[in-house]
Amino acid sequence: MEKLNCKLNKSITGFEVLGLKKVESNLVKFVFCASLILGFSFVFVNQGWAQTAVNCPTTGYTTVNAYSTNYTLYDNGGPSANYANNCDGYIFIRGGGTKVISISGSYNMETCCDRVYIYEGEGLGSGTPLQTLGATANGTLSFTGTAGKSYSIRFYSDFSNRASGFAFNVTTTGTSGTLTTVPGNGTNNSVTCGTNVMLQDPQGSVNYSNSQSGYTVLNASGCSAITLTGSYWVEGSSYDMVKIYDGSGTTGTLLATYGASVNGLISYTGQGGQTLTVKFTSDGSTVNPGLYITANYSGN
Repeated sequence: MEKLNCKLNKSITGFEVLGLKKVESNLVKFVFCASLILGFSFVFVNQGWAQTAVNCPTTGYTTVNAYSTNYTLYDNGGPSANYANNCDGYIFIRGGGTKVISISGSYNMETCCDRVYIYEGEGLGSGTPLQTLGATANGTLSFTGTAGKSYSIRFYSDFSNRASGFAFNVTTTGTSGTLTTVPGNGTNNSVTCGTNVMLQDPQGSVNYSNSQSGYTVLNASGCSAITLTGSYWVEGSSYDMVKIYDGSGTTGTLLATYGASVNGLISYTGQGGQTLTVKFTSDGSTVNPGLYITANYSGN
């Protein structure tokens, strides 16, 4: 049993409960209203709603590991305040393994100019959002992704009217892979055949460092085919690179290269039994969020 605070939302008709900015149930609204008018308190059974709360930054990005934790995501105003003007921030929602990410909740925004965008990958992905919210002042979101894929929520606001923003629950089904870091500074590591992993650049969930160079070998000799799905956000113009090689190490055939553009998606499937090597390099100047790839094995 958990005692809840009840208060009027200052931007929309409704109430805030357990940090949720909008409550859809009319019955729940009635009970809350009665408690406010009559001055009594009440208890409510928490039916698994407790999740880790994360606010979208005003600018820049923050990362949540949905492959291991459920979240409630808010705009930069959090559960009780209106969002700020001039926002353009991201929440990277990391999946992995066979995890399927679901995002659901409600929003309240200025209709002319403020928006929530959902992209595949970390950042702008392909450049085209999977969903865009904000054409109506109030609405709900129900989004279910694809197994193993990661997603980004981008929140944008202009310089004028503000509102209560959004509250989205992030949950997953399926099995996670193993988080693995592509090493830097001229070193390497390897993954055992059949082990699904999530590959990140040497600095993980923050911007990578300058002068990184290392690789991870995904062993598949005599077993499965490897599928790589993910995204990169680098300097662009091929200064910082993600490269995929045939075989163990970097002396084999170069199969794919990413980094000519700043931000994009990675998608590559090897042949059955083909070992792949993923290499990450950076130069000495601009740094960005980097690399995040799900590597899944399939077949015999």
